[in-house]
Amino acid sequence: MTKSRKSTQKNTNLLEEKIRAEREMASGQFGAIENLCRKILMKSPQDEYACSQLGVAYAQQKRHQEAIEIFEQGLKGNPNSAHLLFNAGVVLGTVKYAEKAYQYAKKAAELLPNNPLAWISYTYAARLVFKYHEVFEAAQHAIELAPMDITARINLGTYFLDTGRPKEALSHYRAALEINPQSEIAHTNLLLSMLYDDASTVKAMATESTRFSKLFDLPKTQLPQHSNTPQAWRKLKLAFIGADISNHAVSYYLEPILARLDRQQYEIHAYHTLHEGDHVTKRLKRYFDSFVTIANFSTEQAFEQIRKDEIDILIDFAGHTTGNGLAIMGKKPAPVQITWLGFPGTTGLKNIDIRLTDEIVDCYAEDGDYSEKLYMLPAPFCVYRPCLQNPLWRYWPDYQVKPTPALENGFITFGSCNNIAKIGLEPLKLWARILAEVPGSRLRIEAWGLDTEEIGHFFTQRCSDAGVDPKRLILVGRGSERAKQYLTYHDIDIALDPFPLTGGTTSSDTLWMGVPMVSMTGNSLRSRLSTTLLTAANLTQWLAQSDDEYIQIAKNLASNIQNLNQTRLSLRRYIEQSPLMDERLFTIYFDNAIREAWVNWCRTQDCNVPPAPEAPLIAEQVFNQEGICSPLDQALPKLKTAVTLKQWDLVYKISTEVLESLPYQVDALLALAEADHANGYNMSVSYLSSAIDSAPQRYDLYIRMAEMLIANNNQQEATQILQLLESRIKQ
Repeated sequence: MTKSRKSTQKNTNLLEEKIRAEREMASGQFGAIENLCRKILMKSPQDEYACSQLGVAYAQQKRHQEAIEIFEQGLKGNPNSAHLLFNAGVVLGTVKYAEKAYQYAKKAAELLPNNPLAWISYTYAARLVFKYHEVFEAAQHAIELAPMDITARINLGTYFLDTGRPKEALSHYRAALEINPQSEIAHTNLLLSMLYDDASTVKAMATESTRFSKLFDLPKTQLPQHSNTPQAWRKLKLAFIGADISNHAVSYYLEPILARLDRQQYEIHAYHTLHEGDHVTKRLKRYFDSFVTIANFSTEQAFEQIRKDEIDILIDFAGHTTGNGLAIMGKKPAPVQITWLGFPGTTGLKNIDIRLTDEIVDCYAEDGDYSEKLYMLPAPFCVYRPCLQNPLWRYWPDYQVKPTPALENGFITFGSCNNIAKIGLEPLKLWARILAEVPGSRLRIEAWGLDTEEIGHFFTQRCSDAGVDPKRLILVGRGSERAKQYLTYHDIDIALDPFPLTGGTTSSDTLWMGVPMVSMTGNSLRSRLSTTLLTAANLTQWLAQSDDEYIQIAKNLASNIQNLNQTRLSLRRYIEQSPLMDERLFTIYFDNAIREAWVNWCRTQDCNVPPAPEAPLIAEQVFNQEGICSPLDQALPKLKTAVTLKQWDLVYKISTEVLESLPYQVDALLALAEADHANGYNMSVSYLSSAIDSAPQRYDLYIRMAEMLIANNNQQEATQILQLLESRIKQ
């Protein structure tokens, strides 16, 4: 055989091997493609084909870091490879390496001007870095290239929602559904956008959710039989499903429940739909007995996994938000299914049995508004724990309530830190009237994207159209500095809540930071989120029934800056002692609700339900690794010993674990103070101050604080602490 024929035969064999390996990879078998690519890379380390295919194989197995490394390896030798750039951009975007994902996706789109997938990927990446104009242009171009591909239309709808235009978003989601009426993501995004749209009624949302149900609710006659043991009072397998066990608004309410549920009564599982979590995900994992990432599972695979795990109660905490598990729940993998927390409206699914809500937020609910049966908790329907990103921020000086800024500014600053999609013309018109009634006042709005030219200009124009003088408007972008989430409230005297979709987590943040908040009551769940918070906290004087009343409440708060300041300085302590943050009490309500749902299911199985056994007191639990917790009374002696032995690294570890599980635990705060004092850090007094607030009768804390202050040459403050101790002893 000649050299030429040998070469031809060799190339033919390689081509056949590639075809076989790619076929196997398409069916989920990666061994052949990995072996082939490694063989090629041994001879040619930057081979374009091998780097691209091996990276894709890694990505499909969720080995994202390995995928990125092999793509980068290929790009060193092939910097203009559209395939490598495209694939690298997709994976980088998945793990939220935003800037690099954007650079690669943009370059790939430029190299593939007629490839709609490249331009769709570009829209995703541009959104990650808030390049909204590029999102718009890339989505438009993708639609021109592939008019029947709904992904680009959905991305265009998301662009309009991101930039505060829910009505325009709705039109694009509806256009996507006209092309593909069975698109789950288009239905979900449509229902989400309807929450923001003041013209979308509860009845309209219920109707739309019924369409979703027809697609994703398995008929009753086809539902699986559940083999779960129908014993009313046994230990249950409780699972949460969704994408937001991360640095997301939902987790501010999810964490306290996870930390407080009695592990003698429940085994806790998670089915997380997010490809990659974040530092908060890593921390919250410790609350779960098992944590399964199902991002790459099909609906059927996730359904089978939940069935295999024999989950008794499955709780959706996402509703119609990104990454929800509603299609899975439509197949009824668990005998009891509940929705709670993440979406202020019905899921539409008849196979979800119960919606946990409360007697204030859903007091106007009518037949047909919900597909689920409503279980009314005492208000509010959730409990708030601040400082999700770093629980120790709660005790740091920067995050303590400061005097109202009007004392220094000489004018009142009204403000809102809500998503701009919530801030339509109607609330802005009302806020313009307030500015007119309060001379010299300003309106400060902080939100994602307001520091970008496009959204800043658009939103300024919207404010101007509503009658807000741009000279009295302060727009602040949230950017990537999430640590400023609470610090922005130091610049706001009075918060103005938008409507009809009011604040949720933002309202909780606002009140915890000591800022009085004016809110409009409505007649549906989405318009009563702040109402239930303020009512539960007995702050109904800040709730308005009309535009005129809303304005009057704002004027009254602004009329006396000294009174406003006193309200501000006392509000945090008041909120922390209210039902809004009473974790123990809410966990009892939550436990009763889900146990009652289970008992009711047991009755449907012709199970004898004996009287409830006497429930033991729930021991306070400290979580230190995934699924592992210990009673507080076991952790504290170890902590005390570590302090005595000056094992400061161990002190920091145990104290942090205790405080992340049980905020304001006094002994952990004292131990942190000792560690910081010994190491010359400046937080020791702050930790001790928080300990005193938590346990004002612990007189040893005052003495130790005075000693630390004297050691830091703060004799005057030490004297004040001792005087405070003396006054409290006399009380």
